[in-house]
Amino acid sequence: MSLLGEGVIASWSEVDPAVIDDVRAWHSHEHIPERLTLPGFLRARRYAGLDGPTAWFILYEVETFAALTTPEYLARLNAPTDWTRRSIVHLRNSMRGLGKVVSSSGHYEGGFIATIRSPTIDRNTFDRFACRCLEIPAIIGVHLCATDRSASTIPTKERALRSVDTPGHFLIMESIDLAALHTISRVAATALETPSRLDFFRLEMLATV
Repeated sequence: MSLLGEGVIASWSEVDPAVIDDVRAWHSHEHIPERLTLPGFLRARRYAGLDGPTAWFILYEVETFAALTTPEYLARLNAPTDWTRRSIVHLRNSMRGLGKVVSSSGHYEGGFIATIRSPTIDRNTFDRFACRCLEIPAIIGVHLCATDRSASTIPTKERALRSVDTPGHFLIMESIDLAALHTISRVAATALETPSRLDFFRLEMLATV
């Protein structure tokens, strides 16, 4: 399957455009390398919004969901560096979920993705939707994750630096073609039958262990 493990960290945010270069450098050269040294962390991706680089979607994939509550990871969250403290306050309208992978289909990573955030997505409904997605050649991955609210809201020093909401379920569609995402997203608006937030992104950075 496309997602490498059983768990993910997914986060959506907007970056203050006045400091985007410094925040991007922090995330690329400190935050991602730091996270990928932690036990169980396998891959990191950062996507930028199609309307400009200041909307971000960040995805960390971990071997098991337990990797997201290890003493090593929590110790890192409780000891933010000076650069982290300086940068994270510029991430606004943030939503972050530690998710368990419910379903993941596909074999590749897409240069374009659409994410759907919803209070809940029924598994059977998702399975039917995923089959329709993967009938389109340009769609190369469809994933459903369910947020573990208790793990996502553990109080840490890093979390205290900004206001963060928590999603319920989130769906990720990966594509090599933006037009295909627009097509399937219109289907999702009715097929998933739940209130949702839909966003489009392009790949900006990918790093693996």
